[in-house]
Amino acid sequence: MKAILIDSYRHGNKIILWLKTLGNSNIRIEKNFRHYLYLECCELAESILRKYNVPNRIVEKKTYKGEIKKVYEIAIKKISCFERIVRRIEREARHRINLYDADIPPEQMFLYKSNLKPFFYVEVYNNKILSLDQEAAVLMDKMDIEIIPSRDIRADKNAAVETILTNGKEITGSEETILKRFTELFISEDPDIILMENAFAKLPYLVRRLEAYRLKCPFHRWDYTKIESKGSKSFFSYGRVVHREYAIRLKGRFLIDSGTMVGSECCLKAITELSSISGTRFQQVASRSFGAVFQSALIREMVRRDCLVPFKEKPVDQPVTLYTLLKFDRVGHTFDSITGLHHDVAEIDFSSLFPWIIYNYNISTENIQGGEPPYQKVPGLPLKISLRRKGIVPIAIKPFLDRRMHYKANPTSLNKAKSVGLKWVLVTSYGYLRFREFKLGIATSHMTIGAFAREIMIKAKMICEEEGFKIVHGIVDSLYIKKKDINEIEVREICRAIELETGIPVSFEGIYRWIVFLPSINDYHRPIPTHYYGVFLNGDIKVRGLEARQRGAPKIVKQFQMEVLRLIGQCNTKKEIIEMFPYLCQLLRKTIFMLPMQEAGMLSSSIVISKTDYKNDVPQKIVLDLLNRKNVSMQPGQKMYFIYSEKGIVLPEDYRGKPDIEHYKKLLVRALFVVLQPFGFTRKEINELADYEKQSKLHEYLEKPDKINNQIMSLSLQA
Repeated sequence: MKAILIDSYRHGNKIILWLKTLGNSNIRIEKNFRHYLYLECCELAESILRKYNVPNRIVEKKTYKGEIKKVYEIAIKKISCFERIVRRIEREARHRINLYDADIPPEQMFLYKSNLKPFFYVEVYNNKILSLDQEAAVLMDKMDIEIIPSRDIRADKNAAVETILTNGKEITGSEETILKRFTELFISEDPDIILMENAFAKLPYLVRRLEAYRLKCPFHRWDYTKIESKGSKSFFSYGRVVHREYAIRLKGRFLIDSGTMVGSECCLKAITELSSISGTRFQQVASRSFGAVFQSALIREMVRRDCLVPFKEKPVDQPVTLYTLLKFDRVGHTFDSITGLHHDVAEIDFSSLFPWIIYNYNISTENIQGGEPPYQKVPGLPLKISLRRKGIVPIAIKPFLDRRMHYKANPTSLNKAKSVGLKWVLVTSYGYLRFREFKLGIATSHMTIGAFAREIMIKAKMICEEEGFKIVHGIVDSLYIKKKDINEIEVREICRAIELETGIPVSFEGIYRWIVFLPSINDYHRPIPTHYYGVFLNGDIKVRGLEARQRGAPKIVKQFQMEVLRLIGQCNTKKEIIEMFPYLCQLLRKTIFMLPMQEAGMLSSSIVISKTDYKNDVPQKIVLDLLNRKNVSMQPGQKMYFIYSEKGIVLPEDYRGKPDIEHYKKLLVRALFVVLQPFGFTRKEINELADYEKQSKLHEYLEKPDKINNQIMSLSLQA
């Protein structure tokens, strides 16, 4: 029988496989599986095994470096107890024994060992499952669930359910009626995928409310287990605090929390794509980070090579002096932008620069810390890389690169949706090579990639300048090149020349009608590399670093700034943009005037707290105090929403329609000043023109173009 492998999970001492037939029927298959755990050979390990009379044998296994190592092999008879056994050994050894294959769940190891991937065709024959190595397009039913409680469930875990929305359809009535109708609807639709915001906290809440009325909803399709909240954790990631609920995984169905890193960025097709390429179970991908997907692909490659997968053992770099570290530990190269407005500018980007460097230059721990000749010298660093054999990391990353390049070459709407997750996996791969949890993470890999990236950017600059282009800005993997009467043909030719020289694919992003590179608002002479905006020849606007792109800014500020950019986007010259100034100030005044009429959602700001005990009266402390009065506890990494009212900071639900006009005026003035600063306008000048009661100036009585007037009036009517 031909079928599609969907998922695997543990139930008791069995591995359960979820398959779908070609007729879209669901099949449950039980498989026996013996999982193995490995301990390094030492006296301490031997004494622990002897103390608990654990059956074992000494075997020789390969490490990722290709070395042969003697280890104790323990067969896990009860795979349901696997994690408990690992924790017990660690506790007894006080973390002084290296373990291997200790953090790969048995259900995942079964897929690795059987060479099976989710969403691939398999052949089921005589209780054997064989991979056909053919990817499948599977049709899965989805139910989007939104639960609206009568009050915040963080304050009251047993708050009544007020409304439930399923795929946009509202279920109302008494709580018992709502829950009964929801259960009936869920059973009748029998979805494969459940999509919820904050699912890992709200699903246990929904289960508790169902139990209060003795209702049972089959969230697990098979093998019922109690659904309970597993708590949460806060941690640092890339310099910020992140808060995550521990994942809940269903059996025979998929649960996606749209608030997770992957769940918030990827559609179902994109998550399926990551799952099939990495060989990782769907719910594991959806509930974790993009870097974890890359690590899973790496582990799959190590298992395929029959290597020991280290648990907490990490490769160690050679010690270096502080001076050497400061000199070598740099990222990509940045060319300072030439601030102001530029015409005839094209943007060219290296496609997945860092991942291609990893693959092309064979950057992997075993090749940097050893290996055989021939070697590749690392530019600017006293390092060399073995090119004798392809490393584990480059092999693991290549499928993601190939698929990403295929989708870029064939940009259909479906391919664009699928490529979102691939892009993020490739983006995070660079940082993950230094992450403490990455199996083969060392600082040297990180430094090596940065060294090659700097060399490649300088080569690209030289090629552009030889062809008569001027570099007006460059940042890590993007170049902004300028030439009078620039055209697409010559830009594509320069892309091909750079690609041939560097071995990295280069993409042509477009030609700008004009682009503005912004300086610091505090120091006009200091350019900010990530702050700019521009208009392509086709009219599309690109914005980076401004309020319109900032997650915490109020919606009214974002909309105002985008409207300003749309208005000046109709201009062609610097003079026309300067002449637009009075009309932009008129739009500013109208926006300020309409502030009291705005809904709470338009004025709400958000901020992620990094701790729960603030000493000064910053917004975080005030909002925390307001939430504490409502018995709502917050954890570091969680996001808070608040509004500046006449009486101070309030929660959005407590807002009564009287905003702090001066505060929002300040934000709107700043948003306009950031855009217009390169054209000679000052914040003081904009601030004076923001009020209706002011000394009028002659240029304000100039006849306004009808198109601009209509757009300003349209915005006024919408508000």
